[in-house]
Amino acid sequence: MRSAYLIICASGLALGLGCSSTGSSTVAPTTGSASAAASTPTSTPSTTQESMSVYPLSVAVSIPSSGTASPSVLTVTPLNMPSASTVYIQCSYSTQAIASAVTTINGATASITLTFKSPSLLGIGTFQDEVIVGATLDAAGTENVLDSPVTVPVTFTVTGSGYALEVREPGVDSSRLRLKAEGKPLQQ
Repeated sequence: MRSAYLIICASGLALGLGCSSTGSSTVAPTTGSASAAASTPTSTPSTTQESMSVYPLSVAVSIPSSGTASPSVLTVTPLNMPSASTVYIQCSYSTQAIASAVTTINGATASITLTFKSPSLLGIGTFQDEVIVGATLDAAGTENVLDSPVTVPVTFTVTGSGYALEVREPGVDSSRLRLKAEGKPLQQ
């Protein structure tokens, strides 16, 4: 699992971002200052009604092996936050098909942009990943807001090249045909 770490302050949106493949991160603040290590979201509920929403709750991508997948975006919105409070958004993800997850701030929401590995490198098949998004009220990651963490399943399907051969012969049962191909590719 790879992890990303983000801080959102309800008043003024001071934030810090960091990402690491080892599960810990350095924080590079864009305004204000912050430092902490990323942690996997925990399940200790908050005693208040602070919460978060994540949209969409699942991602499904299907692409031919010769194609390039467009990034998918998850939107994380802290809800019912008191003014001048800080929310710590934590994100971890598996890497069967996900190449990276980059977190950015858009006003009072966070966006997690998922980019995918090349379908031609993965090969034909279905690849299952998950993104775990958590929101806590403390840097240690122990005081979860309501509805946190959220696991977003990601299904990435690589299909064939998109070329098919169809044989039609009147009066011939095509289910009993056998095809043997030999020779060189056709030149245009």
